[in-house]
Amino acid sequence: MKPLNNSVSLWAASPSQFINAGYFGAMAIATGLAIAAAVLINQAIPPRSILGAALPFGFALVPIIMALWRYANIRAIRYTLVDQRIFVATGVLNRVTQQIELFRVRDFVLEEPLTLRLLGLSNVMVLSADIETPFTRFHAVRNGAAVVAMLRTEVMNMRQTYGVREVEVGSS
Repeated sequence: MKPLNNSVSLWAASPSQFINAGYFGAMAIATGLAIAAAVLINQAIPPRSILGAALPFGFALVPIIMALWRYANIRAIRYTLVDQRIFVATGVLNRVTQQIELFRVRDFVLEEPLTLRLLGLSNVMVLSADIETPFTRFHAVRNGAAVVAMLRTEVMNMRQTYGVREVEVGSS
């Protein structure tokens, strides 16, 4: 995603395909089972035509197509931090881009599950005062701690620029 209105792009990333590992494994097993079933069907019932022989193997394409679609969905996600906003663009065919003004960001959460941490990945959750987008999660990004530090610095800069202060009102 290109920055808007002379904004400076500070960081851009996409989620790692590792988050699809379990799904890809399941689809590989499903494809293997479909091929095995097709071979057994062709041995048990002799096909009367080329189409009859190929049709059972066609069912093996379903999990492959599903896995490719899942890959494309993750590949189409783009996180971009510019000097004034955070953009989260999603969608393969229909694109949706969420924008969060940095001065509205309230807090950050760094999630480092063991499986992601072993690969140097983490999830970063951004909590904001934005009505449309109260939280956004950056899934499986590299150097999550550095991303949180960069976000914090830019949020403080924007708050200082716009004179925004967060006031918590509660009963204590």
